[in-house]
Amino acid sequence: MEKIKILKERVFLTFHKILLRFEIYPGTASGYLTGNFFAGPSTGQSGRISSFILNIKDWQIYFHHWLACLLILVVLNLFLAKKFRIPTTFLFFSSSFLTGLVFQGIHDYSDWYRILIKRN
Repeated sequence: MEKIKILKERVFLTFHKILLRFEIYPGTASGYLTGNFFAGPSTGQSGRISSFILNIKDWQIYFHHWLACLLILVVLNLFLAKKFRIPTTFLFFSSSFLTGLVFQGIHDYSDWYRILIKRN
């Protein structure tokens, strides 16, 4: 029971330190605004950068920008950060920038969950 309490305290303190990092706020805001600038104005409309859709037989695989950014975020934090010793400031800013892009893609579009689509 004592170990769980210590673990909870460590998680809380780590989360608290992350929220206090200055790099998170401008990174998240700039990621969100970048997503708004390059993506389509609403669901189904094309943006400045066209979507990547892979056609396989009767199916379409739609690679949303939020999904691509989420994958990059996971790879960056789980694998690259430790292997290449990325500076903390850059890691926090890039992670928050990608998080802003993920948030924009999920928040602003009603079809964010449609990844595998059957063609007519």
